[in-house]
Amino acid sequence: MPPETAPDTTTGNPFSLIAYLLFKVRHSLEDIEEPGRPPRWIRIARARQATASTDYIAIGVREAINGFSEALSYMVELTLDIQEVLVQTDAAKALVEVSADFLKAATSDTFVNGVRAVVGEPPGGNPLSSVGGILDSIKEYMGYIPEPDDVYTLGHELYRLLCIEQLPLPREANSMEVDEAALPPSVFDHVDVTKSGKIRLLQWAFDHDLTTFGLGDKEHPEEAKQALTRYGSRRLWAASDPARLPVRTAWNWGTAGNQEIIYEFFFDSREETEANRTLDIQETYELLEKMGYTTPAAPSKTVFGAELTQRLRRFQAINDLPVSGELDNTTLNRLLNLDFIAKNIRRAKPYDPARLPEGVDQLDDAGAPRFPGGFFKLINPGAEHPEEQGFRFTTMPGNAKYPYYQAATPLPPTGPAPVPSRGGWISDSGTGVVQGFVAMRSRYATSDENRLEGGILSEGEASTGGNFFFAARFTEPWIAGRSGEPGDNSLFGKNKPAPGSVARMYQWIPLDKLHRPAGWELYVTASVLRRSLFEERSRTTHQPDQGSIGLEFYDEDYFKGNLGTRRDPSAQSEELNAASMFAPPYPEIAASVAQVTPGDVARKRLWVPQSVPHVLVPPSAVAMLVILEGHYQSGWDIDAYFDDVVVSWTFSKKAA
Repeated sequence: MPPETAPDTTTGNPFSLIAYLLFKVRHSLEDIEEPGRPPRWIRIARARQATASTDYIAIGVREAINGFSEALSYMVELTLDIQEVLVQTDAAKALVEVSADFLKAATSDTFVNGVRAVVGEPPGGNPLSSVGGILDSIKEYMGYIPEPDDVYTLGHELYRLLCIEQLPLPREANSMEVDEAALPPSVFDHVDVTKSGKIRLLQWAFDHDLTTFGLGDKEHPEEAKQALTRYGSRRLWAASDPARLPVRTAWNWGTAGNQEIIYEFFFDSREETEANRTLDIQETYELLEKMGYTTPAAPSKTVFGAELTQRLRRFQAINDLPVSGELDNTTLNRLLNLDFIAKNIRRAKPYDPARLPEGVDQLDDAGAPRFPGGFFKLINPGAEHPEEQGFRFTTMPGNAKYPYYQAATPLPPTGPAPVPSRGGWISDSGTGVVQGFVAMRSRYATSDENRLEGGILSEGEASTGGNFFFAARFTEPWIAGRSGEPGDNSLFGKNKPAPGSVARMYQWIPLDKLHRPAGWELYVTASVLRRSLFEERSRTTHQPDQGSIGLEFYDEDYFKGNLGTRRDPSAQSEELNAASMFAPPYPEIAASVAQVTPGDVARKRLWVPQSVPHVLVPPSAVAMLVILEGHYQSGWDIDAYFDDVVVSWTFSKKAA
């Protein structure tokens, strides 16, 4: 996989250096160094097989990785502390103190030895010793205090090393129910290994616990911690019968006939220790209780029953997550102080009755919504699955390392778009609209200051463990960092878009599967990760192209389930028009007029969440569109990038 953007190390700030080290650690673990050879994290995991007292090297590697894992988890808590202090205007002393604590953790022998073990180096000197030397007089070195960009970069690296991303639960075709027949107890593949943190996976391989810090209640939010061993290793839900839950989780490396098990847990009689058979459920209870979510009382904490569902709903409501009552990816990670949507860190909010919305505890009552919250299934939401839309990759001759594809079905001159019956992205057309959305591969790393092929004009990389992301319009997506006039083989011709042009693609989301009872209001949220070049390629205006995400609603008079053309918004009813909404364009023009230096680009080449939050769905709406837009500035392309679109819903009790 092509490396992502390395954090900048040219500023002299040790936080940038530490972020860069974490970047290097992550790619040392994940990247394929030689064709046919396992990535380093697989080779490290093999140390679990060496258990004899004389296996000194393997034992040393295990201990180094375990210590490094604990240090990383503690750094999440310290980074959250720094993040919170940075927004306070009178907290200079606290910022200095917590920054010193962070640097002490990052310069400890435990951390440094773990770095060496991960990148395959023998024990040796401490590369951060010069940082440690300033800790006693840190007040004299205010340049060592982190900036918000440093904290955000650190948070992304910590998330990518420690997150758990599970595969989605299968759903019944005509409802939102979990399809238990499609996920029988014998299924053992539960985790998206490509996108999950390799440090988390190594801890599972070693069957070793990993402590999550900063889990206290609202009176003591930073004092509690919890060691976790099996949490998140299999998909869980409130099954019709506990016996229907999966009884094994495992992941194999290699091809058929030549596979090795990297991690494996059993949740039935094959597990000798009885308490371990339901340990992941118990650990979920323990995480919630450390943050004050202690009611309703549960007669048993080994079953995913109504009590756990209600506690999860309370946690979700207070933490602004869809109140599904399920242990979905957003909830699973937020309980670890990780943000699945932003791919960063975010402190979980402890229980506070004053923050609990009305109606959350009534979701099991008669007349309540059958599915109080969740996520809509989108086709190809992060550009990784063109096969869902019937699209194929293509490459330019001589540039096979950068495959791409047009990301949306173009509209014909008349009639609906010929999209598959299950849906997908549609490329809009019309007055002021230019065709052009493509899906591009992450750019490869280089040794220059920007670290990615294409330099200051590099298109960047995907936001997750995947390789692809969307770009609003690219005439030659196979040329990294292209500037100037496109060549003869350009995708969309050699004419520049007209001033004020917009590239737009959208996807239909029917709402008919949701039960909307009287007395309850339906809210939806659309989120996407966004990135920018922060200037335009022609370098004339020095103002960036912008992008946005939006939602539009449609009634049964227009939407007939054909998944076709978007309607002119001016023809919509007043109620539907008033509810439709777009996020403010990103980035802000006023904040980005000055030309950005190469060093600034290296620090700012980050994915940030953009959302249309908590939009009230009109009663007449039977479908909605999630829309991605790129707003043209100059040149031939529209340098607005999108990844990982998520659309969720949640019900709230209507005010009396």
